[in-house]
Amino acid sequence: MRTRFLFLIPFAFFLVLMGTAQPIDEIPYRFKLEAADTAFARLDFYNAAEWYEQCYKETRETALAQRIALCHDKMRDYKRAERWYARIVQKDTATLYPDLKFEFGRLLKKNAKYEEAALVFTELKNSGKLPAYADRIENELIGIELAQKLKTPADLLIENAGNRVNTRNSESSPAVNEDGDLFYVSFDQDEIIKVTSKSEDYHAKIMQARLDQKGRFQKGKAISDKINRPGFHNSHVAFSPDGSRLYYTRAIAQGGEVTVSDLYYSDAGGRGGWGAPQPITSLNGQFINKHPVVADLFGGEVLLFSSNRPGTIGGLDLFYAPINRDGTFGMPVSLGEAVNSTGDDITPQFSEGYLYFSSDGHPTIGGFDIFKSEWDGSKLLPAENMGKGINTSVDDLYYTPGGEDAGYLVSNRDGTRSVKSKTCCDDIFTFAKKEIIIKLLASVFEEETPLPGATIKMYQKIAEELGFPDVQKNEEGHEFDFAVDPDKAYRVIVEREGYYPDTTDFNTVGVRESKNFRGTFRLKPKPKMDKEETETLTIYEPIRLNNIYYDLDDDKILPDAEGDLDFIYDLMIKYPDMVIELSSHTDSRASDSYNLRLSQRRANSAKQYLVQRGIDGKRIQPVGYGEKRILNQCVDGVECTEEEHRLNRRTEFTIIEGPQTIEVTKDKKKAPASGGNDNGSASLDGMPILKFDKDQIDLGRLKQGEKKKSSFKFINAGNADLLIEIATACECTELDWPREAIQPGAEATIDIEYDSTDKEGQQDITVDVLANTEPIVTQAFFSVFVEKVN
Repeated sequence: MRTRFLFLIPFAFFLVLMGTAQPIDEIPYRFKLEAADTAFARLDFYNAAEWYEQCYKETRETALAQRIALCHDKMRDYKRAERWYARIVQKDTATLYPDLKFEFGRLLKKNAKYEEAALVFTELKNSGKLPAYADRIENELIGIELAQKLKTPADLLIENAGNRVNTRNSESSPAVNEDGDLFYVSFDQDEIIKVTSKSEDYHAKIMQARLDQKGRFQKGKAISDKINRPGFHNSHVAFSPDGSRLYYTRAIAQGGEVTVSDLYYSDAGGRGGWGAPQPITSLNGQFINKHPVVADLFGGEVLLFSSNRPGTIGGLDLFYAPINRDGTFGMPVSLGEAVNSTGDDITPQFSEGYLYFSSDGHPTIGGFDIFKSEWDGSKLLPAENMGKGINTSVDDLYYTPGGEDAGYLVSNRDGTRSVKSKTCCDDIFTFAKKEIIIKLLASVFEEETPLPGATIKMYQKIAEELGFPDVQKNEEGHEFDFAVDPDKAYRVIVEREGYYPDTTDFNTVGVRESKNFRGTFRLKPKPKMDKEETETLTIYEPIRLNNIYYDLDDDKILPDAEGDLDFIYDLMIKYPDMVIELSSHTDSRASDSYNLRLSQRRANSAKQYLVQRGIDGKRIQPVGYGEKRILNQCVDGVECTEEEHRLNRRTEFTIIEGPQTIEVTKDKKKAPASGGNDNGSASLDGMPILKFDKDQIDLGRLKQGEKKKSSFKFINAGNADLLIEIATACECTELDWPREAIQPGAEATIDIEYDSTDKEGQQDITVDVLANTEPIVTQAFFSVFVEKVN
């Protein structure tokens, strides 16, 4: 029996097939790739990502990294998607993949890394290599500028609607009837939904949460099966103004994509029930229809909805169809360019003369932002972004206003409970006016002189993990103000180019009346750097690549090696007539003949990496020297540590044809073949550098409730003492880190203990290390798969 996992997101669904019981590492590569491609073709992005990642470990092909990034993006795991796009972009020095660079910028923006995203989009704009994306790039840059300029209203209160409504899967489409009951869409499941060939009842349903005597919502329950037809995802619920008609959609999903979505309505029946479902056949067709809602526009009642029918400007556009007196519907008409964009425009709502909707095609501060368009009596005016607070760096949808500046919206922002990654799933949130107004008022100085041009990032701390930052940049002045909520903990990081960053923590616990917190930050200027120095490498001179090491008895390129191989790639692009010898060396363990064969395989692996990036194989001569050129005392019969042996398992390159000399910057220092231990990394003058040996760890599989320990090993690769202020992760992880200063060149560990209690499925955890480094936060990541115990 085949089993699948099901997740719901607001505009797509995706299915996940169970993996094989055989250990993945034992499966031949071609079978792994076939499994990955099959899962991807089924739109099963969860399993496709897992299989592709296993394939990538063996070949490191860009095409595989692209598929992995796309899978994580489709699953709305923005942090993992960003990291995979980063691998591609960092290697793509010639910008051969400008479309993937655009996606990388988009993910940076969703993760609120606005300045980094601006650099990416500006580079793309100036390169002219993506003319078809010119308008989209400009919109992204406008959105980034908005994000750094706009402020969250101090009197805006947004709260999660609570566990009686929200689950760890997605909820969406809030609608309130005349009795104040909340109707919405949900799977009504807190766990990953396992779907087998015999499963029937796993689809999204329209739910109803009634108000109790205290005005609180009771636990939501699915409405009648007459509306929630088995075998369909029933969603996008709305009422007519008099409450006599219920509008909704029925959808069919293949893997992670909606393939059929039609509009329906039911008229009110006796005893508070609903009549038979009626498809709106005049509007349905061989296209997707979603998000029906009634509005008073164009001289009468109309049905607004989103659709990808012919005639759209972008993907999903907003349309209206007149509602005739007999309850039938007129021909659909586009709402036009004042509202619709080249992206998707969805989740319309109309209230008191304003159309509200979400879009990713207009300039946004994140993914989908909520916009409003005023009806002036004859036409809809150009859409306006609703600003921060209502919108975040992620996705914000279904703005549903109620009375007295209150209402609902749907988002995967901080505070969402998710079944998989932090941003995979949506919750329903309420918005209202605050009774207590709390602000952070911050000023930035250099000594006693006001310092303009700083950026302040304010993070909410959620169980010691940092959420998405509220980012403000003040180019003209030195003062900032942020709206904060009561009973919350925050971290503030202040940055400016040319200055060391500053940070502080504060909390609003116990604040019961309006209050302003004040913070004064004095940034210290960095010493001015001398002009970048260069060194000359000559023909026939062996250059040791200090980061290309190998695990014992293995020929696979380790992740840390990619930087040095990319360095060679850049040189071979710069000097197209250069031919090199890539030589590989082993330690003294095992026999001479075995080591000779192993080193040849390792040299071949390094060559293959460069060939896959487009370098002509004829320009690279791989040679395995085995243990013939030991760098230290660790010859046969001498007892050595693992680190001493690893020094000998290395790769070198030598120019054998082409230029007699080449120039390189000193951040890639050469080392004589006879010794030395330069780590090959760039260092900032007078600064510590926290460099992880491996910044990603896989803890494997755990049974629910089990704990597992591991460690991130790191080195201070800079030339000043390293001081770690704090390391944070999720509430499920205990961390221990050095409290004393770590001297340059010294190694240490950050120890983790993961607790899988109440967890299920794939878990991806970020460890944030706050230290006196530049940037101030360094991240590491670990993943684990938790098997539920029945």
